[in-house]
Amino acid sequence: MNYMYTLGIDTATSQMSIALLKDETILSTAESNDNGHHSSNIMALISKVLDQGGADKSQINLISVDTGPGPFTSLRVGVATARGMAQFGRHPIVFVHSLEVLKESVSGNSNGDSAESYPYTVPMIDARRKRVFGAIYKGDKLVEGNLDIEPQHLADKIKKLRGRVILLGNGTQLYHDLWIRELGHQIRILQSDPSSQAVHTARLGRLSFLKHGDMGVHRILPNYVRKSDADASL
Repeated sequence: MNYMYTLGIDTATSQMSIALLKDETILSTAESNDNGHHSSNIMALISKVLDQGGADKSQINLISVDTGPGPFTSLRVGVATARGMAQFGRHPIVFVHSLEVLKESVSGNSNGDSAESYPYTVPMIDARRKRVFGAIYKGDKLVEGNLDIEPQHLADKIKKLRGRVILLGNGTQLYHDLWIRELGHQIRILQSDPSSQAVHTARLGRLSFLKHGDMGVHRILPNYVRKSDADASL
């Protein structure tokens, strides 16, 4: 039987994570809360995951990388590493979006809450400058995405939704008091597990590959949503 080994790379936040899957089975995961030092740690973390998973680089059938949105430098490191490994090792490669990765983690962390009880999910990532990157899902359907928005404005959008909402991602913790004050019993705030991010990156990437095939390295680009400070000053 031929198995499919997928390497998931997630650097969309300060908590980088790597995962190795054999088909749907998780072989190994590792994470590093290195607060911006992804470039010096990422290859060591990948080697650790491969060693613990009992595989080497030549056995990788697919690389799946989270392209954001997220911090500029962190995304560049993850994307550049994934592209380099894919090109050098001639591995197929696909990308996934960080907010979709976060949304997928709800299924394993909902404490029994049904889709009927909480039809909406709003994943969010700290975008700095007192803003968050966010998206609004109803079930698996994207209602609104690629939001670069002030928390108060996002709260106003959520108030207009006809149904209860699950919030998750590091943006929920930064503005926790605001969500509680503005949204009260309409919401449930979930903690996201950094180590699971790369697992969902790998799983979503595998499904994409089985459906659409190799995206190719030239299509793998960081999804910044917003211009960097340097670009904005030009």
